[in-house]
Amino acid sequence: MAIVGNYNIKLGSFKQLSLIDKNADKEAKNIDFTAGRSVAVLINDKLAGIFILRDKVRSDSKKALEELKKRGIKPIMLTGDNRRTAEAVAKEVGLKGKVISIHDFNDKTDVNDLAGIADVLPEDKLKMVKLFQKDGYIVGMTGDGVNDAPALKQAEVGIAVSNAADVAKRSGKMVLLEDGLTPIVKILDAGHRVYQRMTTWSLTKLSRTAELTMLLTFGYLCFNYIPMALNAMVIYTIMNNMVTMMIGTDNTHITYKPESWNMLKLAKIAFSLAAGWTVIGFGFVWYLVSHHYAQGTVSTMVYVYLVLSAMLIVLITRTRKFFWQSAPSKSVAIVQIIDVLLTFALALLGLAMTQISFANLGLTIIVALIAAIIIDLFYQPIMKNK
Repeated sequence: MAIVGNYNIKLGSFKQLSLIDKNADKEAKNIDFTAGRSVAVLINDKLAGIFILRDKVRSDSKKALEELKKRGIKPIMLTGDNRRTAEAVAKEVGLKGKVISIHDFNDKTDVNDLAGIADVLPEDKLKMVKLFQKDGYIVGMTGDGVNDAPALKQAEVGIAVSNAADVAKRSGKMVLLEDGLTPIVKILDAGHRVYQRMTTWSLTKLSRTAELTMLLTFGYLCFNYIPMALNAMVIYTIMNNMVTMMIGTDNTHITYKPESWNMLKLAKIAFSLAAGWTVIGFGFVWYLVSHHYAQGTVSTMVYVYLVLSAMLIVLITRTRKFFWQSAPSKSVAIVQIIDVLLTFALALLGLAMTQISFANLGLTIIVALIAAIIIDLFYQPIMKNK
């Protein structure tokens, strides 16, 4: 309020000032209050004008929110604006659902039906975060102001935007370095990539170790000798580790749903993979022994089979498609090709192991490829339901 000469000027919310000028509602009947926040001007307690103020919605906000929804995120807008303004903004950015006032929110309100909550005060944001958490939701919160700091700290994922106040940045779990919501999509995708690479590494490591242990153990128990020479085991380990180091650079495919880490379930899947490779590998060894292949030849062919199975396990576990439908990264592909070519060279030239013929090498390759196809046919349904 200000007094200028003979004029008493009041500036404030139209809703509040309309209580002073009883004719204000009638005079403002053609005003579109959904366009933004309404600020009225009274001169000597008579309506003189109305300003409609609103923040400009970023051009990329709608697309960013669509991408978040694809990834299993339920965006809900919390705003201090009135319900009509909030409804207009929600419609503009593509949020579907009801927009209600914070005063209408109660225990019976279904969060999944909401697009936004209006008339929210700073202290209400913290209450809403706690309420969502109490209902079992993992809550992400974005904010920029000092008043947002408590809610940012309370949320599992508090995100301070790029222009946030220092206290908001310190309260959040992460700080965006770019404007808008698009960086949040990038963060989610980065998390999916890390998770998928960890999954590939874990499945690969567990299944290859179990396969090697079971195949050599059963081979010794049935045939009275370990069906792979010690020097071949050392080379096999080196070959495996070369590929393992490259998994962190592999291509990934974004899954549009939240992931959860379940080591017990991964161990069961890895054991299933190892069991499949072991059964087929043991049948292969049985065939070689029953057809009177020399122990040295059996050792080299088992070595080639294990190296090929290790390379194929990486290709199978890195994607939820069939392994021939998804190409690995350039680094992984190069290391795998080097490993396979080096393995073939050692086997054919008899370096550090018994030499085998092209025919025996071809037989081993065919067995490994057939095993990979059979195992992948069973593996894909398991991973899609994981």
